[in-house]
Amino acid sequence: MRLDKDSYYIYYRTDRDEEIAHMSHYIDVWDNGFSVDDYNIACNYIDYEDADWNGISPDDSRAGKRILKRYFDRWVKRINDCKKEIEQMVNPILERL
Repeated sequence: MRLDKDSYYIYYRTDRDEEIAHMSHYIDVWDNGFSVDDYNIACNYIDYEDADWNGISPDDSRAGKRILKRYFDRWVKRINDCKKEIEQMVNPILERL
């Protein structure tokens, strides 16, 4: 099945004894590629990547489970809120250095 423009997916995997939740927002999709925002959430880190991929079949066979936009947005908001909270905790320490 082909990925849709502005669609959202999540999947869970284990990688070298690490558990990772992977969320994707497929922003745009064309014949041989797509533009995507990806989040990987693990025990010790969260990473984010926005990327364009060309020369790839835009099928959803490995995309995971399709989710609603509001779920994706809720989790992204929580990630950003946590980032701000960490920055607020660290800023006073950095100002003293």
